[in-house]
Amino acid sequence: MADLIEQPHPGAAYQMVSQACAMAMQDAVAYLRSMQTVSIATIGAAQSALLNDPANADQTKAIMAAQESIARAIKTLEDINGAAVKILGTFPRI
Repeated sequence: MADLIEQPHPGAAYQMVSQACAMAMQDAVAYLRSMQTVSIATIGAAQSALLNDPANADQTKAIMAAQESIARAIKTLEDINGAAVKILGTFPRI
């Protein structure tokens, strides 16, 4: 009966882990793109409003918040990349 059970390829686990890391990176890149799209739209709207009322501090705050959200998305991407590199570097390749 044991002869009928197929043994997994020795590197299959590493391949699965590397694919999971690649998918996490893809998700992080998609998140960054989404945050850039929303932030650029926010910045554009805030700049337009600033042209109409230069004294409006709320628009400046909106621009700063949008820029910060992009910075956080970049940091998230860097963190996920670092984790993927660490995982792949320490995972046994068998």
